[in-house]
Amino acid sequence: GGALPMYELPTRVVHVSAAGVSAGELARRLRAADPPVIARVKGGQLALDPRTVPRRDMADLVAALRQAVE
Repeated sequence: GGALPMYELPTRVVHVSAAGVSAGELARRLRAADPPVIARVKGGQLALDPRTVPRRDMADLVAALRQAVE
């Protein structure tokens, strides 16, 4: 996005799933977290790009993920 929308940044994507919970529902639960977590749903999978998460926020992300998959 931004000034270089065609420029690809190197990253690794994490796919998250939970038994009996759709990717869309996981995304909704993450958006409702405090703080909210924005994830992509593509091809029926929930995808997180940790490149966009500062280390200081990683514990909050892990807590939101745990809560979302319960």
